[in-house]
Amino acid sequence: MKLLSIIFVAIGLSLDASAVSLVCGLNEMKRRYLLSLKLGTFFGIFQSVMFLIGYSVGVGFSIFISRFDHWVAFFLLILVGGKMVYEYFKREEKKCFNTDSFFVLISLSIATSIDALAVGISFALLSFDLLVTTLLIGIVTFFNSFIFTIFGKFFNRFINNRSELVGGLILIGIGIKILMEHIL
Repeated sequence: MKLLSIIFVAIGLSLDASAVSLVCGLNEMKRRYLLSLKLGTFFGIFQSVMFLIGYSVGVGFSIFISRFDHWVAFFLLILVGGKMVYEYFKREEKKCFNTDSFFVLISLSIATSIDALAVGISFALLSFDLLVTTLLIGIVTFFNSFIFTIFGKFFNRFINNRSELVGGLILIGIGIKILMEHIL
């Protein structure tokens, strides 16, 4: 898998965490840099760890599904991307969370990295550099969460709360690309 594709996957996966960071950044005026570091660190680590867990699970199954691995990767990415697009159109009001609570931080970190688990499973079927991909996912998530928290008000006007939609469409696009590479 090419580096550019991996970067787009990392960006797509980071957008759930970025959306939560953005909402929290809108409501935090005094401790925005501390909150940015906290959210970026938690979200970045959890994205990487969940990706690795998914990859480990996927490797265990890869022997059984190697003949149709591209279909599995396609459906998992379509499912995850479709879920993100659906969540965007669901239009529930986004609320900020008590980020001083360790339990809330862990819960948000897990919730925003479930997609990385599914993508990790699908990546077990592909050829790529595990270390580079894992690090990129964590670094991109950290950076995006940090930036979205600090500049929450600016980003909110810039993307008009479409980060979930953009992330979902990126993952769907990568799923289609993987399928096309194996079919054509």
